Amino acid sequence: MTIALRFDSVAAGGDAVGRAEDGRVVFVPLAAPGDEAVVELVDQQRRFARGRLLELTVASPQRTPPPCCHFGLCGGCQLQHLDYRWQLAAKRQLVADALARIGKLPGVPVAEVIPTPDPWHYRHTSQFAFGVNEGEAVGGFFAAQSLRIVNVADCAILAAPCQQLFSATRHLVAGGHLSAFEARTGRGALRWLETRVTRAGDQAVATLVTSGQAFDRTAVVAALRASLPVLSGVLQRVVSQQGRGQGRATTLWGDPFLFEAIGGRRLRGHAQAFAQVNGPLVPSLLEVVADYAELTGTETVADLYAGNGFFTVGALAARSRALIAVERSRLACADAQWNFAEHGLTHCRIEMGAVENVVAAWAADGRTVDVVVLDPPRSGAAKALGALAALKPRRVVYVSCDPATLARDLAALAPLGYRVDRVQPLDLFPQTAHVECVARLTRE
Repeated sequence: MTIALRFDSVAAGGDAVGRAEDGRVVFVPLAAPGDEAVVELVDQQRRFARGRLLELTVASPQRTPPPCCHFGLCGGCQLQHLDYRWQLAAKRQLVADALARIGKLPGVPVAEVIPTPDPWHYRHTSQFAFGVNEGEAVGGFFAAQSLRIVNVADCAILAAPCQQLFSATRHLVAGGHLSAFEARTGRGALRWLETRVTRAGDQAVATLVTSGQAFDRTAVVAALRASLPVLSGVLQRVVSQQGRGQGRATTLWGDPFLFEAIGGRRLRGHAQAFAQVNGPLVPSLLEVVADYAELTGTETVADLYAGNGFFTVGALAARSRALIAVERSRLACADAQWNFAEHGLTHCRIEMGAVENVVAAWAADGRTVDVVVLDPPRSGAAKALGALAALKPRRVVYVSCDPATLARDLAALAPLGYRVDRVQPLDLFPQTAHVECVARLTRE
């Protein structure tokens, strides 16, 4: 079934949104607000439908030619066809809509989105999939809503060192020096390549995620080193036949740690621990968190989901009386301990464990804190919110990469006595439908 449609907004996943004559909302990828188009309905439900763009009859002024030849095939980007100014406006609206519709928090002040200085080649961490399609080894990214790997020559949002390591690995696979894993047969070695580079571009680490099949490690390491002079480490992580489990990384060559200048201090991070993907916008993120925390030097602070102490070292330690960081990753905890010791932060310490368990134990002991900063994974912090509120912080600074789970968690904190003052979105993920947010809550 085909229909004519005009689009007026962008949905959370990046699809353009229009409304059919029967009142149903229709979601269509690769369309833009202001477009008028002929659309084929490919999935029809009672209240909504999903469609495929067949013919563009009127092009929106928001459109711009996407520079990447893989756009529309690769599922990594959803918004390259939108002018960057419109991307920022759309993301601000996505945040406001999530707060109002999911969180039932209309009227929360949502600031203009802080843009990335250059919305291209900003991504300093990446993960490339390798496999076999119809007998041919391929490497790149998954297609949208699929496990099919799109063979990618280069990526317009990657920092150059990540691209160089990917290109070198593709040559190794094409030359038969490193076999791509084939899920159907279980043969082949390479499943993923993970790359991470510092903001300054002076260090990079490559991690080969492999099956148990052997390969010439010496030759592979030599080729990667030759491709990138700033490469400082090559790691390997072996996963199960089904790809389950993280595995434990071993160092094939060099050093697994990278060192970043954060808030005027040197910060160590293991290549297998979490790191912010957008290097250029890190200073802005730290500035917003520090501003929202509003520390005077007298407060006891809890930094939850703390990673390697990124926010502790970069924004919180200098203005807190005491700080306890909580993190479940063994690698990240080791980094945090090193970072605190390196800078003489004797008033800061790290506790290893699941945040919900650690905070519940604090609450059971009757402990309180003045300020909480939390940066949970995309799934949010629902399990920890009750115990967090029991600590009675005066302010909560919530950093989130998903407006939907942010809205859900902010709504859950409302009946526990917390009011959302304001939200600051930051565009850590240009050309994609994702947006980072920092929310500030105060105890009523």
